[in-house]
Amino acid sequence: MDKKHPVCLFLHGAGGVANVDNIRTQSLTRMLLTQEYAAKVEHIVLIPVAPSRGWLDKFPFVMSLVDMALSELSGDPNRVALAGQSMGGNGAWNLATQHPDRFCAVVPICGFAGQGKGEDLPPALVSALLSKPLWVFHSEDDTIVSVENSDRVVNALKAAGATDATLKYTRYPPGVTPQAGPLVGHASYELAFADEGLWPWMSSHRR
Repeated sequence: MDKKHPVCLFLHGAGGVANVDNIRTQSLTRMLLTQEYAAKVEHIVLIPVAPSRGWLDKFPFVMSLVDMALSELSGDPNRVALAGQSMGGNGAWNLATQHPDRFCAVVPICGFAGQGKGEDLPPALVSALLSKPLWVFHSEDDTIVSVENSDRVVNALKAAGATDATLKYTRYPPGVTPQAGPLVGHASYELAFADEGLWPWMSSHRR
């Protein structure tokens, strides 16, 4: 029997909308293009490019990519992780809420839940993700997507009974996130994907 490989679906941020150069030169994609980093990643990494802003209307397409990886690239259906940053962090929260049975672990980075920043949580989010392995990343000094967006979701999950066994939250202190152009405090994804524990953590989970 062919070996099955873990899969990671990555949803980029708004800067990558119809902009492959942006996607290739930052964050996860830039790291994967280096041999040293790529050698540490056993996953099939799927990086779709959104042609317009927002991921909600593109969920059928991105899920078809996951299905393709499972059927044509020997992906393991029990080891499909989901990660996203900023706009993609929003996508990760919402896609995982819609399809909690498809993902073994979820990594929302500097994201927000719901339809827009600061809105109430989708009613189904807490029940859908209460026992799902989650690793949330955000910088306290994020000037683009306030850290309060991640705080709100994490606090709601904890209030509903989520424990440290399934819910991890890395909340970077002010001044540690690298500057990415005008995006002060926003590039916590550069730290998250450089975290030596992230890929082993994703690999450790099964659906």
